[in-house]
Order: sequence, then C-alpha cells, then structure tokens
Amino acid sequence: MFLDIAWGRFPCIIGKNIYGFDSITFRFERANDSGFDFAEGKLPENQIYKSYGFSEDDLLQMQEYLKNNSFLIWEIAGERGEKQSA
Repeated sequence: MFLDIAWGRFPCIIGKNIYGFDSITFRFERANDSGFDFAEGKLPENQIYKSYGFSEDDLLQMQEYLKNNSFLIWEIAGERGEKQSA
C-alpha cells in the first residue's frame, strides 16, 4: 500500500511483531539526484529506526505526522494494505 504525503511515497506493510501483535512497517521515500532518501520504522511504536538523506527536522516532523495520523494509517492499511507474516 502506498500513501502519498509531503515527503514523497509512504509504503506500508502490515505484519505481526515478535509478540504476535499487529504492526505496520512504514517507509518514507523521497527522490533525490542519486536515487531515494528514506526513513523506515514501525507502528505502533511511532519510531523511525533507519534513515538516510533526511534532516533531523524532517525526522521530527515525520514522527509528529505519525503521532497525529496513526489512527488513519492503521485504518487505511487495514482496508487496502499488504499482509505479511513475521
């Protein structure tokens, strides 16, 4: 599933975490001159654990976006997301 947002594309994959609870792996992507900048993380933790090419301010804005929109992301991902088993 892809959501188009301010930083580019936002692919999401629904899966289970190590404890068996639903989680969403997300990835913010933005085209640059040599490929893509990216930031990757998981919901419900709302944490970005891997990134390249984004500034600290960008990453803080992304975390704020996740905090403010996590309910909608879960809802949309549930309706049309890709399921993946852990």
